[in-house]
Amino acid sequence: MLKRCGERDDSNGEECPAKRREFEPTLNGHRIAPSVSGINFRVLPILPAELTTFEVPLVQFYVVHVLQLQTIGQLIKTLPDIPDEFRHLKRIKKGMMLVCPVHCESLFEEAKKKLLGLNLPLEFQIVEVPAKKPLTERQFEFAKEKWPTSFHSMPEIEKVLADQPFDGDESRIILANMSKVPSNGCLIADGERSLAESTHGTMLLEHAALEAIRNLAKYQQSEAYSVEENRFAYLATGCDVFLEQEPCAMCAMGLVHARAKRVFFRNRSSNGVLASGNWHLHLEPAINHHYQVFEVKIDNFDVNANASRHCGGIL
Repeated sequence: MLKRCGERDDSNGEECPAKRREFEPTLNGHRIAPSVSGINFRVLPILPAELTTFEVPLVQFYVVHVLQLQTIGQLIKTLPDIPDEFRHLKRIKKGMMLVCPVHCESLFEEAKKKLLGLNLPLEFQIVEVPAKKPLTERQFEFAKEKWPTSFHSMPEIEKVLADQPFDGDESRIILANMSKVPSNGCLIADGERSLAESTHGTMLLEHAALEAIRNLAKYQQSEAYSVEENRFAYLATGCDVFLEQEPCAMCAMGLVHARAKRVFFRNRSSNGVLASGNWHLHLEPAINHHYQVFEVKIDNFDVNANASRHCGGIL
C-alpha cells in the first residue's frame, strides 16, 4: 500500500523517510555536514580591488586658507568650478577652500590672480585629498580624515565585505543547490528550484555551463514551462548558476549573454577567468552585463578525485 509522506507506517510506527529527512546535502554522492555557520561552509566573493582596499588614491590640490570667515561667500563666487571627476569633494574644510588640482597650473594662476585682486588676507597651500569617491565605509573613514567627501553606503556590499553576504535561509539554499551539481557539471536554479543542469559533453565545445544554458532554453520552449515562469525575461535572468569548476572565458561570456544573476563555483580552473589569473571577466567594465561571483569552500571535504581542473574537462 502506498503511503503519503507524513503518514505513519503501522508496521513499525515510523513516518515516511522522505518526510523525516529534511535535508542531507551531498557532493557527488558524499554527504556534507549541513552546517552553514561559516565553519563547514563558506562563500567567498570575488570582488574588484576598488572595493577590497581600505584606502582611496589621493591627489594634490591647491587650497586657499581664508583668514576672515565672513568673506567665504565672496570667495566662492571667484573660484573656478571643481572639475567633474572631483565633484565628490566638499568645497570647504575648516576655513580652507579647494581651488583646483595641482596639475591644473594655468587654472590656478588665473584663480590666484582674481583672489588676490580682492585685497583680502589669504594664504595658499597644497593638500592631499581623495582622488575618487569612497565606495565602502572603510574607505569613507580613510577619506574623510583627508578631506570632507560625499559617500553613499551600499548595504549589500557592506554585508559581503563583513563576510556576511547571506542569511541562514539563503546559505542553506546555496549549499543545497551546490550539492545538486553533477560531477564536472553545472546547475541553473531559481531559489531552491532547479531549472536546468548538465555535465561536460564529449565534444570540445560541450562545456557544462553552455550545455546547461542550452537545456534551459529547451525547457523554456517546452510545454512544461508555465506562464507564471515567464517572469524570466531572457534565459537565466535573475537565476543563480552553480558549477563544480570555475568557468573559462567561453563559458563566462555565455553566462553574461544568458543574463545570470550570480555564479557560484567550487574549484578554480587552470583556464578559469573569474578568480584565477590577473584578469577577471565579470569585473570587465566593457561588457554589457555583470553578475556576482562567489567561490564556495566546504571545510573537511575532499575535492572530487574525478573532477577536472580544467573547464571543459579536455586539455
